[in-house]
Amino acid sequence: MTAILFSILILAQTGAQEVRTTPIYREIAEHDTAMFTAFNAHDLPALMAYFSDGLEFYHGASRGSSVTVTRLVRRKRAHIRSGH
Repeated sequence: MTAILFSILILAQTGAQEVRTTPIYREIAEHDTAMFTAFNAHDLPALMAYFSDGLEFYHGASRGSSVTVTRLVRRKRAHIRSGH
């Protein structure tokens, strides 16, 4: 039984490594890194380049509330001004 579990673990890890080397994975990872770098650097123009004006974020934990891009920018600016 242990040998089977070990084999499954090895195969699962091998598959995950292969996925990480695909062009689409690398492209998504590059954009993900760039977007969060802009967010953490408080670079609003670079961050907002990743979003369209009509985008709305829905958060199920908040009973289905949504946040528009305009509100997101306003909150981020307030966050920057507060020194965080």
